[in-house]
Amino acid sequence: MWIIKFKLKHDCVIGNRCQKFKVTTVGTPFNTYQEKGATHAPQIQTLHGDERSINEFIRDLKKDDRVRKLQREGDTLFFIEVRKEKIPSSFYNARLIHVKPVSVDSDGWEHWEVASWDKGILTQFVNDIETHVGQVEVSKIEKTKFIDIHYSKLMPRLTANQNLL
Repeated sequence: MWIIKFKLKHDCVIGNRCQKFKVTTVGTPFNTYQEKGATHAPQIQTLHGDERSINEFIRDLKKDDRVRKLQREGDTLFFIEVRKEKIPSSFYNARLIHVKPVSVDSDGWEHWEVASWDKGILTQFVNDIETHVGQVEVSKIEKTKFIDIHYSKLMPRLTANQNLL
């Protein structure tokens, strides 16, 4: 198994606002799809920061015409980003495994850590992002025997009896 850790800065509906409002997020992009010539990228983001900054972030995000179907539950957002231009998840390959959720710092940098059995898949993913989307800085690429794998929880809250069904 190969793992790559990198950070990325680009024109981003989340990263731009993290920098503007000095908040951070932890989130997960889901499978993208193409419709009417645009990339649709569903994602979930949990915001971290002071309440005022988070509320300003969300108010500003609601005004962005690239954001659709925004839903909020506390400090967690679920929405679809719609873009004509490429975004990092445009290059996602089903053979990539998210090792950790993607985090965005208060300077607007996205921090990614993904793995694959094939090193070439990882390097192609990062090269495509750098060529078409934004600035990339790789901090680690290495072969490893065991890794923790992040798996998003997108499940309803079930009782113990419902979990048994």
